[in-house]
Amino acid sequence: MIHDLRKVTIVVVARMSSSRLPGKTLMSLAHRPVLGRVVNRVEQSHEADGVLVATSTDPSDDPIAEWSREAGMHCFRGSLANVALRVLKAGKEAGAKGIVRVSADSPFIDPAIIDHAIRLFRRSEVDLVTNVFPRTFPKGESVEVIAIEALNRVLEEGLSPAQEEHVTKVFYDRAKRFRIVNFRVDDLTDTTQGDHSAVQLSVDSEDDWVTAQAVAHSLGTHLDDASWIEIESAWRSIAKGRES
Repeated sequence: MIHDLRKVTIVVVARMSSSRLPGKTLMSLAHRPVLGRVVNRVEQSHEADGVLVATSTDPSDDPIAEWSREAGMHCFRGSLANVALRVLKAGKEAGAKGIVRVSADSPFIDPAIIDHAIRLFRRSEVDLVTNVFPRTFPKGESVEVIAIEALNRVLEEGLSPAQEEHVTKVFYDRAKRFRIVNFRVDDLTDTTQGDHSAVQLSVDSEDDWVTAQAVAHSLGTHLDDASWIEIESAWRSIAKGRES
């Protein structure tokens, strides 16, 4: 059976509590919250059937729910600790057969990578399509499409606390049990190849935040539609400038 008709929903996983950079999800990046930047980018996907935000029921995440409401975004709220369960329930509520898990700290995520992953998911019977097993794309360009049925199955079998927090960890931990398709930079472009995993385009620390602001300023009005290759180029120019 080919998955051409299977509904795929993008789930942006968001929370306010971050040990390294608390509140980063709603920090302003070029006059828009980081979460708003992520949502704007993923909504440009041509293959996805919808986008929603998945945050927790913890009061600390009320601002995310409020932002979603004001932005007209559907926001699913679930477990704070068990992110895998939260994502599964969000996907089920959306009626999806596949979930694109995107982190809310990835303001430069490229919709073209998401579209490629969804097309791979729909072509064959797989449990997970990923570009991090192994990673060749920059951090912040991570895309994983998870089959609802597979995620439901592993949750029923039981997960460790680490696997509950990191949604796809169980698939990588038990890789031989699952049908995993990994794609690389080389699969997506002929002009840019090799390993770009050392490039940090996600916002995980204060230093990442400063760099993200510089990248956004460098791209200017092109920020919303720049490809990951163009964004990486801006990042490298900034990094080089700091070294000199």
